[in-house]
Amino acid sequence: MGNNIYADIKSKLLELNRINDEVNLLEWNKDDGPKFDSVDEMKEFERKVINGKLDYIFNEEKTAMSGEMIKTEEITKDDYFFYIYTFKNDNKFITYMSIKNLINNDVLQNLYGNKTTDKEQALSYNEKLKNDIINNTLDYIFENIIVDINNNISKLKKKYEELTSIS
Repeated sequence: MGNNIYADIKSKLLELNRINDEVNLLEWNKDDGPKFDSVDEMKEFERKVINGKLDYIFNEEKTAMSGEMIKTEEITKDDYFFYIYTFKNDNKFITYMSIKNLINNDVLQNLYGNKTTDKEQALSYNEKLKNDIINNTLDYIFENIIVDINNNISKLKKKYEELTSIS
């Protein structure tokens, strides 16, 4: 059952990312600054900013892995590898969790994330994710991930509707 749920998570993440890209495009185009005709054009611009190929860089748009690593957790459960990491970047503490399917080496990156200026809060979130993985079944973990993704999709759809009704 784990592989089917994992495939569903991957599908839902694609939908979530697509909607998020559309929201970001609308937000970029409503603010002062560069305007884009497509998501691809916007993403190419963001890649250039992140890679330092433009004359200026937005501090919030640095790559996720830059900074000082604070804490990592590696947990293998059945055929899945969970990687939880907390790092410091520009006085912020960022925690992410990724999952790797050990059968086909497919990776779902940054499933859960938390950004805070409080180191203890970041470490507490890291610990919570670790404990949730250790203390629950794979099916339970994956089902909760799907619920969270569906909730985020709903929020992004509402935000998208708000932005399109404004413009």
